[in-house]
Amino acid sequence: MITRQGFTLFEVGISLLIMAIAVTSLLLLLPSGIQAQQATRFQLIAAGKALTIASTIVGPATIRQTSSYNEGGSLADSAAINATTFSPDLHVYANSIFDGIGIAVPTDIARRIDSDGDEIASVLDEGGSIFYPPTFGVAPMDGGTPTMEGISYADASIRRLVFAFRGLPQQNLLRHHPQIAWPYIQHQPGLGMPWERSVWAAEGIPFPPAPDYSTPAAIDATYLATSTVLAVDLGFVVPLAGVADPVLWETTNPGRPLAVACLALRNHAHASVIQASFGTATPAAESQARIDHEWMMRFLMFAKLERPDDCRTPRPGFHVLMTDVPLLAYDLFASPATSTAYPIRRSADPLWKCWPVLSERPVRLPSSWSSVQGSGAAASPPYSSWTGNNPITNQDPGHWNATAPFQPAERCRQLVVWAVDWMGYEDAEEVPSHHLDSSQLNYYPSPNGSAGFQHCLWSQRQAPEWNLVWLDAARISTVNWNPGLHMTTTTPMAYFGRYGADRNFNGTYDRGPLKKSVRLRAQTIARFNMYDPRGYVIAR
Repeated sequence: MITRQGFTLFEVGISLLIMAIAVTSLLLLLPSGIQAQQATRFQLIAAGKALTIASTIVGPATIRQTSSYNEGGSLADSAAINATTFSPDLHVYANSIFDGIGIAVPTDIARRIDSDGDEIASVLDEGGSIFYPPTFGVAPMDGGTPTMEGISYADASIRRLVFAFRGLPQQNLLRHHPQIAWPYIQHQPGLGMPWERSVWAAEGIPFPPAPDYSTPAAIDATYLATSTVLAVDLGFVVPLAGVADPVLWETTNPGRPLAVACLALRNHAHASVIQASFGTATPAAESQARIDHEWMMRFLMFAKLERPDDCRTPRPGFHVLMTDVPLLAYDLFASPATSTAYPIRRSADPLWKCWPVLSERPVRLPSSWSSVQGSGAAASPPYSSWTGNNPITNQDPGHWNATAPFQPAERCRQLVVWAVDWMGYEDAEEVPSHHLDSSQLNYYPSPNGSAGFQHCLWSQRQAPEWNLVWLDAARISTVNWNPGLHMTTTTPMAYFGRYGADRNFNGTYDRGPLKKSVRLRAQTIARFNMYDPRGYVIAR
């Protein structure tokens, strides 16, 4: 008899149940895996954003960041220095679409977002902002007109990230005195600048005549003239030999200013290098040129590092350091400078005031200054643009704290990154832009002229979401930021983002599925403790 074997229906049912439980368990794990993968990706992007901000703050600064060619005849006229555009500040760089780091989320939308411990609400209540990263590259510029790169490759998920800084901001140091475009960057050795005339005159030394390098004989005469100044007026032993020692020179020549010595050595090194560059130069002349150049550099770098408050010594342009500029800050605890000390900007604006400038030690300046030195143009006496309002700095130990000891926590702020789909709101692209931070304007807005309001916003691109804002309530096109049209075809309301902005930059006015009444919950992605400097910390 043949015996048949197999599963009963009950056994088959049990097997199917076990299989169903296993498959269901696997399916239940998929959302968790996707969430974990997304969180990990967000954390990676957040770390990259933190590195970008941190490197922008403490990385080597350019001449553009540490100097300016704007000078004012009076303190109140120099509104350009008030701008925080290039200040070494975490909040400033985070709120900089110019550098492609961040754009402020409109306040109306930011107030709808909840977070752990109401952290986002606390930031807003403290006067802070919530930022979202741009979805495009903004570094390349073509004649001042923005060109958006990488638009088609923008990752929509990145727009879900928002970030803010916890901790209190600090008062930043000034890039330079509001009335002086110091440092006047110049490669060394060089021909000198007209402003140096007052430095020589203050010491009773004739201003050196213009060098003549037209013929070998003229070059020799120029070299001899610079040697005479070094030997007769400043006590140097020429020809220069050995290793330069600025400290020893100051000790053995009391009363002789280091600034004039640096200028004289610069002139001498320039003549020496020119002399050695001719085809008829002897090996001895070439060797002497190297010695003269070394003496010049040792004196210039000594003055740069040890005498940063002396603005009569030229700064080598190829070696940018934090000591190129004296430590200066606005004295926020003193009475503001008004028309009793400085002329007001306009007779029609009696409320225009400016904080006095504070420094730890007196800053030594030339007795006159040229307002055209930034372009290298020549000027002849009188070449002062101060019109009797010479720049000064106050020394008040009770108000000065930039060099005081501090705890690390006092300079620390925390970068917090969240993920939230805030662009899903139905009004995400019609809500007005975040309010304008007027401290980032590089010019005092005036109704007309080159410092007009539109020019003020366009020139440094400090309008909120400056390249995304809708032109009008129809929201069909964005503002045309062509420099030839921006002052004539655009209303101020558009610059403020009154009609919203194309925040996903797809060229179309979009409405999300979420009602305005819906509140979103932000997921905390990462936290980074960051150093928030008060001034440029450049050391090489």
